[in-house]
Amino acid sequence: MKTLLKNGLVYNSLNKKFVKKDILISGEKIEKVEDSINIVEKEVINCENKFIIPGGIDAHTHLDHNMGDGLITIDDFKTGSKAALYGGTTTIVDHVSYGNKNNNILNIISDYHKKAEKSYVDYSFHGVAFKNDNRTLDELKELKNLGISSVKIYTVYGEKLEDKWILKLLTIAKEEDITVCVHCENEEIINYSEKLHGDRVSDFPLSRPVEAEAETVERLIYYSKITGYPKLYFVHISSKESLENIIRAKEKGHRNLFVETCVQYLTFVDDVYNREDGGKYICSPPLRKKEDVDFLWGNIEKENIDVIATDHCPFSLDKKIGIEDYKKIAGGVPGIEERILVTLSEAEKRNVEITKVIDKLSTNPSEIFNLKNKGRLEAGKDADIVILSKKNWKFKKIHGNSQYSIYDNRELNYIVDAVYIRGNKILENEKILEEDLKGKFIER
Repeated sequence: MKTLLKNGLVYNSLNKKFVKKDILISGEKIEKVEDSINIVEKEVINCENKFIIPGGIDAHTHLDHNMGDGLITIDDFKTGSKAALYGGTTTIVDHVSYGNKNNNILNIISDYHKKAEKSYVDYSFHGVAFKNDNRTLDELKELKNLGISSVKIYTVYGEKLEDKWILKLLTIAKEEDITVCVHCENEEIINYSEKLHGDRVSDFPLSRPVEAEAETVERLIYYSKITGYPKLYFVHISSKESLENIIRAKEKGHRNLFVETCVQYLTFVDDVYNREDGGKYICSPPLRKKEDVDFLWGNIEKENIDVIATDHCPFSLDKKIGIEDYKKIAGGVPGIEERILVTLSEAEKRNVEITKVIDKLSTNPSEIFNLKNKGRLEAGKDADIVILSKKNWKFKKIHGNSQYSIYDNRELNYIVDAVYIRGNKILENEKILEEDLKGKFIER
């Protein structure tokens, strides 16, 4: 039996427009997208006045993530992917945690395959390089054999790579065609800034200033240049100054630079840290000023930002509020469910065409991270499809485990009607239809 989605406003990634079309689903694939399709032996779904977009791809999540010292994110792959599904995300690329310093990438990925068996949505992983030694470089070469073509590095925290090892890693990444995702913050600037200011939640943004991010972005741009322009993907860019550095480099001809921001950096400013529940918003980098938010949105319109992700890293409320010292608060915010609907609604409030953001929610991450059958509503692609309706409502129910949303009571303009993953209608009218249908690992 085939399924025909009839008369929907279908997003076309090539011309970035919504066009009234029919979509024929056959098995796990899209068979046709045409002006009018008429066949027998099919289920027909009337999509009149509904928006049909590619299934969302969140390229930055932390599910069942071991932060060390017994701190683990509260969403595992079952609860986190369930939340993703309710928000119209059909594929995630998770940033794995290393667990302990004696671990290696083969064991880590094996463990994550077991963790992800209960995922509702399709998934892949980013590798992680967390030790300053030759073994890390050798493991980088193993990633492709594991069906993984990207690796995460940090310039802060216990797993930071020193500069000489970053240069070596970038050199190998160029040779192996591996995309390097980098968390850009200067640890020395952070250490210095922390000593200048207090430890209250309201002091948090002062402890991790824009300069900490922007300096490291600039440095990595130079490192990329001298190692032959490997694919360099800047995660969670939050500030005007950092993005200006990247834009300037691109204008000078620098190749293979990709920019991710996250929905929280498009939505909030740092005055939330003055609130009684300010600990809910602790994440790194911190939320920034209004001028940063406005600049990010302006460059979404100009196509200088490639991906809008979440950095979904949720914790229970007792680890977020009621704690005066921000250093004792678990860093990270939820967003895997809210990303698409909040981004589309915020775009409309800013008079930004929603066609400017859809590629950044699905198509671009599919192309950057080699998810070849995802991200487009085209014949031959996986039938990962989200049907949306226009509706004004306030977000008030989260389907993950984090107990709260930083977007609680936020006014939204869209709602998810139905979600298909590889041709299977898995969600409709806010109900999961196929509890036993699980996502699968996508080799890249």
